[in-house]
Amino acid sequence: MRLIGFSLMLLAALSYVISAVHAADTASITSKSDDGAYLALDDGTKWIVAPSDRSTVTTWVIGDDVVEVSDSQSCTNTEIINTDENGDEACVRPLSN
Repeated sequence: MRLIGFSLMLLAALSYVISAVHAADTASITSKSDDGAYLALDDGTKWIVAPSDRSTVTTWVIGDDVVEVSDSQSCTNTEIINTDENGDEACVRPLSN
């Protein structure tokens, strides 16, 4: 019962964060490096993951849905929130071609 309550609170908090974001785009993961350093999304964007968040990204799965937050207060550049992994977050910056 406690786990259900916690899960509902987490879901509500995630919904609030996503709805409060001014510039958020949804996408799905199409590829990632084994070490969690790089992500590619189905919207064509490619990202370099902050070193402190790479261990989190290694647990993410191809096809997971994510939200790109360009005006995140917790990251210098962009934040990606994995909505399929309990709201796991990673700070990223664009991978230049």
